[in-house]
Amino acid sequence: MKIQKYIATGILAAGALLLAGLARAQTSLYSSAVNTGGTQGGEPQTWIGSGQFGSGGVTVNWTGASDIYGPGSLYYDTTETDPAADGGGSLYLKAVFNSSSDTPSFGSVCLDYNNPCYNGNPQFDASQYNAVTLDVLWDSVNSTISIDQFNTLENWNTNWFTCYSWGGGCVDSNYLEDGGCITGLEIDLDNGTCGAANGDVAVLGSFLMPENAASGWQQVRVNYNPSQGNLSGAVGIVFKKWSANTWDLATTQTAAFWIDNITFLPAPSGPPTMSLPVPAVPGLNLFNATQNGGNAYDRNEVLSTTTSGLSWMGSTSHPGAPTADFPVSYSFNLAGFPANSPGGAEAYLFLVPNAKTGDNAPDWNETNCFVLGVESTTNGSQAYVEYKTNSPAANANTPITPTYVSGPGSISTNNTNAVQSTKLLGTYTVAFTGPDNGTLTTPDSTVASWSVPAGTFDTAFQEGSTPTSYPFLVYLGGQANNNNAMNEAFVYSSFTVTGVPEAFAASEVFTGETALSSKWETSFPGGVGTSDPAAVVMVPTTALYWIGWSLPDSGFQLIDTANLSSQNWQAVTTYGAIPMYGVAKQLIGPADLQSPTTDQFFALADRVYSTNSGSLLIAFPGQIFKSGTGVTGTPTPIANNGGNWEPNGSVYVYAVDSRSNLVTSVTDGVTLYSNPSLGPGFDQISGDFAFTQGGGTGLEQTMTNGIATFNNSTDTYFEWGYNGLTLSSSTNFMVQVVDNLLESESVTNVFNSSPVQLNP
Repeated sequence: MKIQKYIATGILAAGALLLAGLARAQTSLYSSAVNTGGTQGGEPQTWIGSGQFGSGGVTVNWTGASDIYGPGSLYYDTTETDPAADGGGSLYLKAVFNSSSDTPSFGSVCLDYNNPCYNGNPQFDASQYNAVTLDVLWDSVNSTISIDQFNTLENWNTNWFTCYSWGGGCVDSNYLEDGGCITGLEIDLDNGTCGAANGDVAVLGSFLMPENAASGWQQVRVNYNPSQGNLSGAVGIVFKKWSANTWDLATTQTAAFWIDNITFLPAPSGPPTMSLPVPAVPGLNLFNATQNGGNAYDRNEVLSTTTSGLSWMGSTSHPGAPTADFPVSYSFNLAGFPANSPGGAEAYLFLVPNAKTGDNAPDWNETNCFVLGVESTTNGSQAYVEYKTNSPAANANTPITPTYVSGPGSISTNNTNAVQSTKLLGTYTVAFTGPDNGTLTTPDSTVASWSVPAGTFDTAFQEGSTPTSYPFLVYLGGQANNNNAMNEAFVYSSFTVTGVPEAFAASEVFTGETALSSKWETSFPGGVGTSDPAAVVMVPTTALYWIGWSLPDSGFQLIDTANLSSQNWQAVTTYGAIPMYGVAKQLIGPADLQSPTTDQFFALADRVYSTNSGSLLIAFPGQIFKSGTGVTGTPTPIANNGGNWEPNGSVYVYAVDSRSNLVTSVTDGVTLYSNPSLGPGFDQISGDFAFTQGGGTGLEQTMTNGIATFNNSTDTYFEWGYNGLTLSSSTNFMVQVVDNLLESESVTNVFNSSPVQLNP
């Protein structure tokens, strides 16, 4: 199976404008103001065959090429020229597959811009671009494998492998791919010491070698997220090929090819593009998303906060508790699964005994681990169980081969440890009927029995058998493993444990919850957490849809209307947008729909916060703000009741555009001042009627999502105050609000409130 510690990357597909309906909800693209900052990054930047970099007068020389580790090699070949490139020569790479390393190729090409790249100074800012293209040519003479065998690592000659003891014979033709691998060739940025990488590598993406590359130069393109980290200080480019199972190769195989004309393309200007709304699935949503480089092997998961009394091997570390009562079962219900990823994305359950800390990748890092995994297939799913014992820093890839018992499913002929199910969604259960045997049940009621050699789990999975901080950890999670599953979710509706002392403490029904309960956490003990905490979302039963759009989206916010002709667009605010890998997604709830709800149009708008009068609106108790309308209602009179100024309540300040729409991107600090006057232009410093903090000099708050809240009920520093003012029965006062950021920029920034009656 493919749950791996090593890193492979996803490629962000180019977005497209979509206009369609789903359950009478419609999506359109709308922008009230299009960004006009020009083309991001300027001219395309190109590495060409002569070793030069750039257009627009920027020149970078290749100062060297070397394989960082592994048996592969790369060097500058002056005899092979790409006709599309300027100058002669190209980069020649060999990926060498043998038993000495699991990385057939990991080579770096160093750059030199004014200073040698070896000094580690930043040479190239790839964050100003969003795609890289390169030309490739396959060397059919010196390659012992085909292009397809290189890309997929499938259909290799079984005579090229050794036999291994636990499998009962020699490996099959897909053995390299089964253990996990980089599909095609990965391209990274070297941000460390050039030619050494030092682990500081930013993954851009991967590409498949075109079949036509065997007969001539072909161009490939890799899109990437320009907002991911570690893109601004590149000193070199790295090409990587990896497979977990190369250790069992008996003969050396080689893939050889040339690369040239490496070009970074600037990110296009313009607004983000939206995608169709899709129904929201209630429950624990674990998205295959990352803001850290599009790593398809990231694990997004939750960990049970109950950490003892959960092992089928008993619980000696749980005082007074009985040992496990067979059968012991662990099951989860899948309500959603990433689409279009058969044989790739995996949902998983990890059972980890005697861990020293919470770990993002216990199936690799910890000494012992038991795995229940699920993949989708074209006809349903395949489920498997596997384990490792006494094997830190290794994959949990000792398979348990089940025996078919009953039901419509079957045992996979390609993966002998997988049980095929005719259904993907539903309940998966691994049950232990004894210490070393049990059953695996899939959603179509297929039941397969399994067993391992007697005593395999006795010591390894006995709680408290070794000194430990966490006797037993339980994980639920998901891993993309391929590009199609990026930004898609595994949805768990429930998790159930039976037969152990703390079964109730770990069992959970996620459907119907609005927040992750205290039974589960995303920030694990020791500070190690899920790869992307923002991608762990509890979707309530009231949520209707997910709507997504491409990034970057700075300044844009989601709006909707029920009638395109009315142009009554309202901000969608029940849920916030969640940034993922190159996209953002936002939940839609019933309160976000305008009347009539039979038709809804969603759009993205770039609200412009104007510095003209009226860009800050003030609402007192008794008044209501509505985006697109403004502040309505009459302020409740403020009265002195025995020294207390009432009513208690909040004063809100809203940042708006020229049409009184809330601009959620504003985070400026604002200050309130007051004066018993009805006209504009009063002195903002010497107001007579003031607030308790600052006397007559004002009170400051920072805006969040375009709103500043001055709370008279809960904030001890904000209360109505009196500064020696002689009041008549109908004295009125006004409040002035100042945008401190604009004030520092000498921009008109004083805005006045409605008059509020002040009674003695």
